[in-house]
Amino acid sequence: MPELDEAALNCLLGFVGEPRGRLCCQAWSKHLYESLNLKNRIRFNKHIRTRGSIFFHHSAVRALGEEFEECVTYQFEFRAEGSYSLQWTRTFDGWTSDMERQLGTWTVVDNAVQCDSGAGPADVKEGSARYAPAGLRYELPIDDVLEGSTRADKHVPDWEFLARGLQVPQKLEEQDVETEVGSMEYVHTPSSAAASPTFHPQAGARYVEIDGEAYEVSGDIRELYDESEWERLMRCRVRFGLRGH
Repeated sequence: MPELDEAALNCLLGFVGEPRGRLCCQAWSKHLYESLNLKNRIRFNKHIRTRGSIFFHHSAVRALGEEFEECVTYQFEFRAEGSYSLQWTRTFDGWTSDMERQLGTWTVVDNAVQCDSGAGPADVKEGSARYAPAGLRYELPIDDVLEGSTRADKHVPDWEFLARGLQVPQKLEEQDVETEVGSMEYVHTPSSAAASPTFHPQAGARYVEIDGEAYEVSGDIRELYDESEWERLMRCRVRFGLRGH
């Protein structure tokens, strides 16, 4: 399509902004409807403005190994003024869990609801769930959000990793992975649990060696479990980037 000069472009934009003008040309009306993604924009905004907000719940229970499961929940609230809130929780056993809250803005992009996180409040009470940093971006399928609830026991949607501030990991080579979800492993570097390249032991701390690096044993693990279990439990936390206490 040839480029338009400024005068022609201004005339064209005026035509686009006039709904009655679209009646003059069905082909142009269809082009605008598709290029501006009006179908999904209208559908989503109609729902949210009618109700004031939309709640979306996502959950999963995934077997990660013998007698070892990951339980996750994501609870979203999308508001008509363009903001959203999220709280996610991951639990691996009775004493190993992680959670985070998130605030941000949403917009409809193609067939998805795009979430952009913003900064949380500065004064978070001790013992409360932390807030995610600003700058996270991910997309939820718009059909899933409008459905209100989804479950993904057999796979991990890419947006779960992005919502937690992680890169979407690479699956291990197919010959090393069985078909069951319980045998699937993902390769990523935990954002907070990675050990420092230079090891400086602290007085009173206890450490275990995992893949050639030393990690301090979390206080709750030391208090609640026998020393023979420390390496197994800490390996889990290191693998999934969990924060201990």
